[in-house]
Amino acid sequence: MDTKFSYGFSKEITDSNWKHLVNIELQTPFSKSSMSCVTLHKAQQDFLQFMIEHYGDQDKRFNCRWTDYGVDIRFKFDSDAGSFIMFHTKNMKPKWIYDAIGGRRYNDSFHTL
Repeated sequence: MDTKFSYGFSKEITDSNWKHLVNIELQTPFSKSSMSCVTLHKAQQDFLQFMIEHYGDQDKRFNCRWTDYGVDIRFKFDSDAGSFIMFHTKNMKPKWIYDAIGGRRYNDSFHTL
C-alpha cells in the first residue's frame, strides 16, 4: 500500500472533540478508472489498518469519515495531524478555482491568491 497520499486540505476544528481535519485522496491501483465496491472497501480497510498501526485505535487519537473521493481524517492532537501531513502526504496538482464573490482565481492547494 502506498504510504504517501495525495493531500487535499487541512483545517482546524473548533467545535468538536477533534482538533484538526485532514483530507486526502484515497488512491488504489484502480483509482484512475471506476472502482468496484469490493476494491473500494479493500482500499478503505487497508488504509484503516495503516492508521491503526501508526496512530492507535480509531476514535481515540483519530477518526475517519469516508468521502466519494477519499477520506477526511479527524485528529485529536496537533502533533498527530502534523506528523501525518509531513510524513504521509504529497501535494496534489494545483487546482485553480474561481472565486465567484471576488471574481479572482486562486490555487486551492496552496491557498494563495
